[in-house]
Amino acid sequence: MNTFSGKMELSEIRKIKETAKIGLKEEFSFPKSVPILALVHIADEATRHFILEGLSAIGVANLAISDSLDVTGRRYAGVKPVITEGEMYAFDVLIYDGESEGIDIVKYMKAGVVPVTSDRTVFSWVFKDFNPMKFEGNGFYFTSNNPYCIFEKVISYLENIKFPEDRRILLKHVIETF
Repeated sequence: MNTFSGKMELSEIRKIKETAKIGLKEEFSFPKSVPILALVHIADEATRHFILEGLSAIGVANLAISDSLDVTGRRYAGVKPVITEGEMYAFDVLIYDGESEGIDIVKYMKAGVVPVTSDRTVFSWVFKDFNPMKFEGNGFYFTSNNPYCIFEKVISYLENIKFPEDRRILLKHVIETF
């Protein structure tokens, strides 16, 4: 089966994600022990900087999608202008403002990447905030592009994936959204 088209089983996606994650960790010298890889695609430079600093401070490996290299700072692993379909499987979470160009959120979700994004995107009609008490929802959605509101949803994501069953259900819902 072509890994980049059609529906895949959760176990298949997990295997592909692990292989892709190993390659990306080597490429950007992420520590092997870092369990979470975040992809940040936020247009506003100050907000992007805030999110990248916060992720670095709490030990989440991160990569920014940007044309400008000034966002790398001292502690960021790197910046790429484009992420390939194979690389997108390496990421656990996509932090996306819903305003930047060049993101196909459908492809990311099919690759098992959990969205932390604006609830005002084109696909907002299919998005539902993850509720671990009801085992429903397919991501974490913020109502304001305020950096603190975005980071609150990142923390919600990190808290929920600590529990294996929540992580499994969330990933299943993300993959099955489209």
